[in-house]
Amino acid sequence: MIALLASGLVSQEMLAGAAKPTCRENPHQRICKTPTPSPSTTPPSTFPTSPPTSPTTPPTSSTSTPPTTPPPTTPLPTTPPTVNPSPVKTCTNGDVIPEGAGLSYFEGSGGSLNEYFVHNNNWNDTAGGSTTVTACNYDNWFLVSNTPNHSDLSVQTYPNVHRDYNNAPLSSIQSARFAANSPRCTGCIYNVAFDIWLGSGFTHELMIWTENFGQRPAGSQIGTTTIAGQTYQVWRSGSGDGGILTYVATPSLLYGTMPLNLFWADVRTRGWTPTTTWQVDFGVEIVDTNATAQRINFTDFYINDTTVAAVAAQSQELSKTKKAKMKAFKRLFDTVRYPG
Repeated sequence: MIALLASGLVSQEMLAGAAKPTCRENPHQRICKTPTPSPSTTPPSTFPTSPPTSPTTPPTSSTSTPPTTPPPTTPLPTTPPTVNPSPVKTCTNGDVIPEGAGLSYFEGSGGSLNEYFVHNNNWNDTAGGSTTVTACNYDNWFLVSNTPNHSDLSVQTYPNVHRDYNNAPLSSIQSARFAANSPRCTGCIYNVAFDIWLGSGFTHELMIWTENFGQRPAGSQIGTTTIAGQTYQVWRSGSGDGGILTYVATPSLLYGTMPLNLFWADVRTRGWTPTTTWQVDFGVEIVDTNATAQRINFTDFYINDTTVAAVAAQSQELSKTKKAKMKAFKRLFDTVRYPG
């Protein structure tokens, strides 16, 4: 697992906001076209939850047009969730990623598989705040944001780590590990969330809020559901086959493994028909930090993708076959060179 900047495979231009502008059609994507898939292998962990204390009623970021949650009309009061410790990691001397830029990190032997992209995605940024991301790896990074209060309560930025896919079948993506530690600061409004685009465009946005602090999702609450033993409020913006579906964990989930395959099944019961995805993100939608510098740590992320795992296994098998053929050729060559 290596940062491409260190290896020279990523130029300094990637760190310049002007060189990697935010795609205005899709605020969460670094370029305005369908991305390429990236592989994944390791199995995920279990699914712990944080201790009880319900978060408040729950906007989201990358929603409709532009893919971002419309601002709520009134802020909701918030009760800080009780915190369980997330995986212990420290990030020192990491790559500093300015607003609008991002860096790729790879997993796998020699950093050859599974591209993840850490993105300082200040796609809205109308309130005049600032956010800096420092990344040691795709599963070990943090941000410091100072975002002032503003009357429209719109999401200002969505720093995140994500994987791009070329319309991968949902059936190939089973789950994702995650962990985040947020400040629960007085006067702050934000939500830590998965943001997943289904289908080939921007018509179906699935959000899973693992921790909510004073935020309200787009649309209205249409009920609750239990997935893998965890209760979620279900909010919907739009109707029929499209719009935004937001699942708000109650109580909050600070780390664990999100059973994404069960969410694929649940959205189908609500009339959604897409069977593919082109991007899976995990990050934090920040409305404001009450004009104070606040740090949020992300200490785990990994997508369990069976299709990619199969590709990796096939690649390893081909490598073994190639090595066996080379050995056979060498034996034949030695026989010719040194007969008898």
